Amino acid sequence: MKTLVIVAPTVNTDARGTLRVSLKGRLASAAGACEVCEIQADEDIAEVTARRLDGRFGRAVAVGGDGTVSAVAHAVMGRSIPLGIVPAGTGNMV
Repeated sequence: MKTLVIVAPTVNTDARGTLRVSLKGRLASAAGACEVCEIQADEDIAEVTARRLDGRFGRAVAVGGDGTVSAVAHAVMGRSIPLGIVPAGTGNMV
């Protein structure tokens, strides 16, 4: 099962690198490929996520804060895709 990992633009460069290596290693060993999508500040997270999912992924992971988690959740709503959350925001109230 292929996994789409959405990384918020607010996650700093060092954390992005660490997450990329860690997630790819863990998800690859969990019987599935992983694609990391690093969102840019001027992009709409929900729109990019919905466009990228388009039948190619069996699960999604949101890496960021409440806004990122909410946007990715909206993109997967109505699909049979589980959503994972890696808290990397300020408040992480979700």
